[in-house]
Amino acid sequence: MKKSFLRMMILALAGGVSAFAAGPQYALIVNGSQTPFSTGVFFPGTAVGATSTATVVIVNQGDGAGTVSAITATGSSYQISGLPTLPKTLQPNDNIAFFVSFNPSSTNLATGSVTVTLDNTPTAIPLKGQGTGAVLRVENLTASPVTTISADGTLSFPNTDVGKSATITMRVTNDGEAAGTITPTVVGSNFALTNVIPQQLTLSPHASTTFNVVFTPVNIGALTAQLLITNSFAINLSGTGQGANLTFSPVTNGVILFPNTAVGSSAAVTLTITNTGNVATSVTSVGVPKSAFSISSTLALPLNLPPGGTATIGLLFTPNAVGALTSTLVIDSKTFNLQGVGSAPASLPAISFSGAGDTATPLQQPAVGLQLATTYPQDLTGTLTLTFTPDSFADDPNIQFSSGGRTVSFRIPANTTSAVFGQSNQVPFSAGTVAGMITLTPSFAVNGVDVTPKPVTVKTIQIASSAPVLRSLQIGTRTASSFELLITGYATSRSVSGLVLNFTPSAGSTLSTTSIPVNSDSAFSSWYQTSASQSVGSQFTASLTITLGGNGNAVQSVSVSASNAKGASNAVSVNLQ
Repeated sequence: MKKSFLRMMILALAGGVSAFAAGPQYALIVNGSQTPFSTGVFFPGTAVGATSTATVVIVNQGDGAGTVSAITATGSSYQISGLPTLPKTLQPNDNIAFFVSFNPSSTNLATGSVTVTLDNTPTAIPLKGQGTGAVLRVENLTASPVTTISADGTLSFPNTDVGKSATITMRVTNDGEAAGTITPTVVGSNFALTNVIPQQLTLSPHASTTFNVVFTPVNIGALTAQLLITNSFAINLSGTGQGANLTFSPVTNGVILFPNTAVGSSAAVTLTITNTGNVATSVTSVGVPKSAFSISSTLALPLNLPPGGTATIGLLFTPNAVGALTSTLVIDSKTFNLQGVGSAPASLPAISFSGAGDTATPLQQPAVGLQLATTYPQDLTGTLTLTFTPDSFADDPNIQFSSGGRTVSFRIPANTTSAVFGQSNQVPFSAGTVAGMITLTPSFAVNGVDVTPKPVTVKTIQIASSAPVLRSLQIGTRTASSFELLITGYATSRSVSGLVLNFTPSAGSTLSTTSIPVNSDSAFSSWYQTSASQSVGSQFTASLTITLGGNGNAVQSVSVSASNAKGASNAVSVNLQ
């Protein structure tokens, strides 16, 4: 009887169903303490991310063998390890041991169970555990009312002008029962943290800290970043940078490039200005210094540009030289480089002269015209230059254009052929009175660039060396016994070697001589060497005084002729009575 009593007591302690039942009887031992199966396993408070482990032993306290065929766990925070190979037979007083681990992912109560199949009967062992740690609450103190921002939530900033700032004050509170460390960090641009207090980054339970998030947009439009409170607590940052943004096209690296353009022609570029920003703006000033570049269109300033709006500016390149040309375009505070290459104008067609012949007589005023063989596509300007090469040593300053001087300007409008001198297609010039060669040489330019052919066609006009020409004979001073002859003329060779005076007697009078030769070479040579003579070419007025013996009225008239190496002149006469 004593033996049976002891057995009954053991079975009762083991939770057996009958003090007198035979067979296996199972007991649950948790961490060395026997626990009812229905009570299960309670884990101590465990920090989130840490692990607590319980040792679980199932003992066969009966008098018969039993079988453990399966052991499984439910609940995401629980894992079983250390299991032997199953199924396993448990003899009386034999046991099976394994481990149950609790790894909380949050501070919430975590439940689960271990199901042990004993003799084909599943038995559930409840599992309970509490995760512990910091519980962070993040608030926007700038908002009214104060708002809480959850993990993966968004902190929105007001629209902010580019270059300016908007600030939101944040508060982080540890509502948990364990200390926690925060690491406030901004990932991205346009946002930054200020007033972060390093000593307050480890928060004891119910402690808090504050800092500022500052939005300073450097770009226009929707901007985002991320605020990391911890590695597992991220808040999205959102704001809009607002402002105007002008783009210019075609512009490459600040340069507006024009196509190669012949001097005298023009190339146009249209500059398009677009406001790609989200705020309206305007252009108030546009300028190009005086150069080969100009603004081709009249601008009504200011140019108002709403968001997405455009405006155009016409630019013109009219090269005034061959080679690379540059200038600048200034639009408000922006400066752009203007670049273009002036290429040589087209070659001129053949040139010809009209009007004046190859020779001219002294004191004549021939007119000369200038023509192109075919039209030229650009406006031409030019100068016609007169040069004179005398046969003698002295120039004749009277050989010049009717406008004065020995140069005259002309123009040939685009797509025409005739030069225009002032309002006429011909320009007169004086042939003078000195023998020699007149040469007319044209030069041409397109917008100041010389396009004169090399060699250029010239016009030559010969003033021949000839016998003297007498233009008039007059009586100068007269007395009872003498009179003065004033002989006017010219000699293109600037030489008069002799004069012949022929007298006609009055009616009823007789003259002892009617013809007097005069050697004038020395006198005229002296005259033509004076500066006074050089100012009048070869012109002269010679004075001869004739003394009469006897009757001063005996001479009716006098005629004079002159001669030089080229021959005798015409005769001129004057009456004395």
